[in-house]
Amino acid sequence: VEWSSSLAKSLSSVNDVNLLLFSYLAVFFMWAFLPSGFMVNNFTLSKQNLSSGRFHTIITHALSHNEPVHLLMNLSTLLSSAPEAGIRLNSRLLFWLLYTSSAVAGAAASLWARRGISFQSIGASGALYGVVAFVVSVSGGQQRVLWFGLELSAAQALVANLVVSAGLLGEQSGMDLAMHLGGALWGAVAFPRLFGML
Repeated sequence: VEWSSSLAKSLSSVNDVNLLLFSYLAVFFMWAFLPSGFMVNNFTLSKQNLSSGRFHTIITHALSHNEPVHLLMNLSTLLSSAPEAGIRLNSRLLFWLLYTSSAVAGAAASLWARRGISFQSIGASGALYGVVAFVVSVSGGQQRVLWFGLELSAAQALVANLVVSAGLLGEQSGMDLAMHLGGALWGAVAFPRLFGML
């Protein structure tokens, strides 16, 4: 009975991961086939969207990728860390709360860091940094994950992602470092404390 309970937990987390994967792919193809104005208005985080009442973009930007490399990087992170987060949370509701609240925390950090300037931001990175940082936090950083084919601890993978974001790519590439850090801080500290996991 214990193995069947563990299997059921694994399958439910895989189903959630597959739903996110499908959503990422669907929105990616929407960028290719739908009018760009519709996509910008509904799938990007921007002050203009929020001031126009398009508050759904606080979440929908976290499903949105319009470049293959960006999509593949986030798919790799999703597949390496989200199943473990789902198993550790043992609740589909908590998994979705972690994902969406990390997206909101990342968006808030991005909006604060870029106050006074016009910008548009897309991508699941804020949400995914929250998921990875949560796994690091509750596993003591020891959970093993694959990071671009290398087996690393979750803590090492998180640091490697932050170094790549800040050092190699940086803001000039369009990388939203504030969003990454906001999601990571939420997933590592605020979310686990809020739900009594630290």
